Amino acid sequence: MPFSVCLVYGYIYDLNGDPIADALVLAGVNEQPLLDSTSGSGFMASYIRTASTSTGYFELNLPKGQNVLLSIPTIGYEEEVFIPQDVSSVLFTALTG
Repeated sequence: MPFSVCLVYGYIYDLNGDPIADALVLAGVNEQPLLDSTSGSGFMASYIRTASTSTGYFELNLPKGQNVLLSIPTIGYEEEVFIPQDVSSVLFTALTG
């Protein structure tokens, strides 16, 4: 199934407003496998993962028009979200744990 990607990004902070570094961010892609229509690359793993930087910043390239399960175990966050057709999107800002 061909797809394009949306750069999803945001910041993760603790309850004091301090950034959380090295927080694991997982996105479960529900439809497998997916093939990028422009680059020819694809998603074969059931989860796409990254970690937040020292400023709490994270970003993931996720397939547009798909529902994904976004999970940030460090702060106990898990929610199914729809990835928009945009080139980039701030889906989550100032998440706190």
